[in-house]
Amino acid sequence: MNSSADSFYSSQGRQANDFRDYNENLIREVKKIHPEVMTLEMETFHLFDMAENSLNKFHVSGACIVLASRSKDKFIDINLKKQLEKQLGQAALDALVEFPLDEKELMNDSECVWNSNYVC
Repeated sequence: MNSSADSFYSSQGRQANDFRDYNENLIREVKKIHPEVMTLEMETFHLFDMAENSLNKFHVSGACIVLASRSKDKFIDINLKKQLEKQLGQAALDALVEFPLDEKELMNDSECVWNSNYVC
C-alpha cells in the first residue's frame, strides 16, 4: 500500500536539522495503524488535492516507482529503474486507453488543442 503526504519533509517523517517537525515517530505510527504501508510520497497527494479543490471536476490517478529505501539508505540499480519506468509508462497508457469517458466529458470543440482542426 502507498501512503501519500502533503509535504516533502514533515509529513514523510524526514529528519532535518533546519526544521522543527517533531515527526521522529511518524513512520512508526503510520506503520502501527496501517502495517501494509510500504511507500510514502507526496506527489499524488497534490494531484488529488488539486482535483478535489478544482471548480471543474476531473478524473485523477497516480502511480509511483520505488527508487530508494530510506530505512536501508539504498537506491535501486539504474537498469532496473529504466525497466520499471517503461513498464509503468506502458501500464499508465493502457489504463488511459481503457478509461471510460462520457461523451459530455470529451473536449472536442474547436478550442480544444486535441481537435485536429485546432489552430495555434
